[in-house]
Amino acid sequence: KTIPNIELNADGTAFEHVQSAVTAQPKEYGSHYSENTTHTDRIASGTPEYGKQLTLKLYYALDSHTVTYNLAGGTAVGNMNYDAQTVLCGNTIVVKGTPMLTGHSFTGWLGSDERIYKQGDYVVLDKDLTLTAQWKTDTFTVKWLNYDSASLELDANVPYGSAPSYNGSTPTRTGNAQYSYTFIGWRNGNGDIITDFTNIKVTSDVAYIANYKESTNAYTVVWNNWDATELEKDEDVLYGATP
Repeated sequence: KTIPNIELNADGTAFEHVQSAVTAQPKEYGSHYSENTTHTDRIASGTPEYGKQLTLKLYYALDSHTVTYNLAGGTAVGNMNYDAQTVLCGNTIVVKGTPMLTGHSFTGWLGSDERIYKQGDYVVLDKDLTLTAQWKTDTFTVKWLNYDSASLELDANVPYGSAPSYNGSTPTRTGNAQYSYTFIGWRNGNGDIITDFTNIKVTSDVAYIANYKESTNAYTVVWNNWDATELEKDEDVLYGATP
């Protein structure tokens, strides 16, 4: 832009231009291009000198886009790196591998574009993309067995991390002349007796076995005379004891 110093009015009188700075206005250069404000040759504004041309220069660069991974509570497997990756628009990235989350199965990556991506998918980036890990809670089977392995209850599809719960009637074990049996809790695979499942979490298929307290039966021994009159009564005589 060239600005002369002196010009004439219509009546022939002279006037002087007052100089002011001018600024270049960025234009739409093309899809996926943005002004490169850090270009070393950029001249975005200036004040023209009298009688000289002022050249302003704006530069444009192809946009860069970033893919970001959100593991949603999961962790990397091995040396897998889920750091953000930035590439020029139109370049291709490869979707990274499967993370892990205890008690859950990975079902894919949900993109910020609402698409589902799998490990190894090729994606041409034309905008920023966030990939969020999708998880399905694992389920397990809980078996409730009587002392003789008879099934009392079978709970299928119990979610990982939930507390097991027995909903049947109190287990029983038939006694005999010598012993009676009282239910006292459930025995797990380690031999521990559990009566409160509040803090127990399902993490795998598991079986609980009804456990009983064994008690020796006691009897009453009555000593009668020949005419059936009672001579003595001994109560709480344990089975097998000599009267």
